[in-house]
Amino acid sequence: MRTNRLPLLLNGLLALAAWAAVLLLMNSVSPGPFSQVVFLVLLFLALGLTAVPLAYALATKWAASLGRRGNLHRAMRQGAMAGALGAVLMGMRFLGVLNAWVALALLMATAVIGTLLELRFR
Repeated sequence: MRTNRLPLLLNGLLALAAWAAVLLLMNSVSPGPFSQVVFLVLLFLALGLTAVPLAYALATKWAASLGRRGNLHRAMRQGAMAGALGAVLMGMRFLGVLNAWVALALLMATAVIGTLLELRFR
C-alpha cells in the first residue's frame, strides 16, 4: 500500500521555506504597499502549506477515507482555504477594517465554502 509520506514531507519543507521567506521579508524590507502585497502572498503560502499536513493528519484520524489521492486533495483544499482566510484577515487588518464580528463572519463563510466544496468533490 502506498502512502502520501513523500508529498507531505515536501510540503513540510516548502512550508519551512515559506516561513523563512516571511521572516526574511519582515526583517529586511521597510513597510510599503508593494511589500505588504508580497507579505500577504508569502503568508498565504506559509499558512496554507503549514495547514496541509495538519489537515491530513486530522482527516486520517477522524474523517471518512476518500482513498490515497482523495485524502491528500482534501487536505490541500483545506490548507488553501486556511491560507486564504489568514491572508484575507491580515489584509483587512492592514486596511484597518477588521473587527471581531467581521473575522467571525469570514470564518463562518470559510466553513460553509469548505463544506460545499467537500460535497462537490466527494
